[in-house]
Amino acid sequence: MNNGRCSIKRILVAVFALMWSATAQAQNAVPVTVDNFVRAESDRYFARFLQENGDQLGKFHHERDIASVDNQPVIRNNRDVLLSSAVLDLDAGAATITLPDPGKRFMSIL
Repeated sequence: MNNGRCSIKRILVAVFALMWSATAQAQNAVPVTVDNFVRAESDRYFARFLQENGDQLGKFHHERDIASVDNQPVIRNNRDVLLSSAVLDLDAGAATITLPDPGKRFMSIL
């Protein structure tokens, strides 16, 4: 019976910790305005990319198929190209990206 009480205490501690964390995040939230929208939208895209790709900074994720009409990662996605994406932490140091020779194919990097 003591183990049941211990488990309930652990669950309650975890619930209170989550509630405190959510409250702290809400108190630190920055309202999105016209002046900071571009940064907020970029942060949202970066966060979603990292969540979908295992929080891997500095590692490229390659889309091997054209994006479907009903599942596009960005607004007005270019649907006639294959995409690769990465989030790089430039505070950790400089980054160099070397592209392979595309032959007669088109290739660009943004």
